[in-house]
Amino acid sequence: MNKQSLPKTKNPLGVYLFYWLTSGLYAFYWILYILENLNHINGSPILDVSKVRRIIGVLLFTYLGSFILFLIIVWSGNNQVAESILPVLFPVTIISGSSLLIGLIIFVCFINYQIDVIKERLFQEYTTPVLSLITTILLFVLYFLFIPFTQYKLNTLINLHIEHNT
Repeated sequence: MNKQSLPKTKNPLGVYLFYWLTSGLYAFYWILYILENLNHINGSPILDVSKVRRIIGVLLFTYLGSFILFLIIVWSGNNQVAESILPVLFPVTIISGSSLLIGLIIFVCFINYQIDVIKERLFQEYTTPVLSLITTILLFVLYFLFIPFTQYKLNTLINLHIEHNT
């Protein structure tokens, strides 16, 4: 394996900052980045990146499309259109947005667990996956601080992988 194909670490605070600067949209790129790195380090796919990309794309398109349409209708001031479309559009926006948020926390919990499993299996490092999951959920409640936490854990795994392969 050459040095160029080794995964690269990211600054956890930079990832967190980009998350807030892009109103959460960076998280979806970040999810794919993490998944590709874990698949590479594991040597076999944990999850299929193309399927995850399609699921994120559909949910993101549905949410952003319905949210933008919702805003246009509300700001247009056309009460007749609003009365006929908003009862359908509002729940679609709420459901798709909630699905994205719930999917994000489930995915990050899954990734944190997988990082611990890979660390233990490949590098014989003792980990505590249950404590890691509890920490992830607590940090989710605290302004999405699970993002730098997860990036830090991934960076540690990448550094172990680089040390092991050089």
